[in-house]
Amino acid sequence: MSPAGADPGFGDAGEADEPATGLSVSQLAERTGVGVPSIHHYRRLGLLPAPRQVAPNRFLYDQRHVEALQVIRVLRERRGLSLAVIRELLPGLLSAGDSGAPAGSRLDAVLAEAAAGEGEQDEVRLRLLEAARGAFGSRGYEAVNVEELCQEAGIAKGSFYRYFASKDAVFVAAVASVPALVAARLSAGQLSAGRVGRGADLAVALRDALGPVVPLLLEAALRAGQGAAGAPVVRHVLEELAEVVEREEGGAGRGRELVRAAVLGEVAELLGFGSVEAAPRGT
Repeated sequence: MSPAGADPGFGDAGEADEPATGLSVSQLAERTGVGVPSIHHYRRLGLLPAPRQVAPNRFLYDQRHVEALQVIRVLRERRGLSLAVIRELLPGLLSAGDSGAPAGSRLDAVLAEAAAGEGEQDEVRLRLLEAARGAFGSRGYEAVNVEELCQEAGIAKGSFYRYFASKDAVFVAAVASVPALVAARLSAGQLSAGRVGRGADLAVALRDALGPVVPLLLEAALRAGQGAAGAPVVRHVLEELAEVVEREEGGAGRGRELVRAAVLGEVAELLGFGSVEAAPRGT
């Protein structure tokens, strides 16, 4: 049986024990921290090498896939690059060495970045992302400029380009940071242990966590509709949010429905409809 969240169309082996020669998609997800839906999404976009098919409905992954997913996470989360740009960069970073495994100084540098601890650069980048989420969400993309973001983050304008290539890059990175932000809010205690512990439903806690960033998601969706660069980030963020909720619920299978209900409820309030009961279907 395929794991929760797996795309049946890809026919991965799921939770079955695997030989030492490969990983199932669920084992790959566990090793890399990238959810199964995201792995399938990256495969559809051609970002990952083809897995080895060992049966009609059975595929195995290897170290190439582990390192590719690590690089994708770094380029998205720390460099703020869109999936379209990452697709152009990956072949050069993942060129095979003599052993058949990804090698090269550029790849080593990217993976070292992934392993880096919380330092000054990480702190500055997080301040920029926080400033970007607030500014783009409250005023929209066009009304925000890089100088304002730098002032809010407390850095010189010239330092901005050490962290992001452009205003568009920081916007995409701000949107892409939403799932991690929501996960932190749900698990921090003030929501998950606090309100849920007092009998409130996870859906209520999710609305609380999503509320401040829904305007940013709406702005990203609007730009996606206009064909802006980085448009696929909206769909990816929603998929990752569903995975976050699945983890909070212990794999109860309601992630997508709860996210849909929470987002629709917040959008309704933003549009002036007031509080809307948008209970997930089937509950």
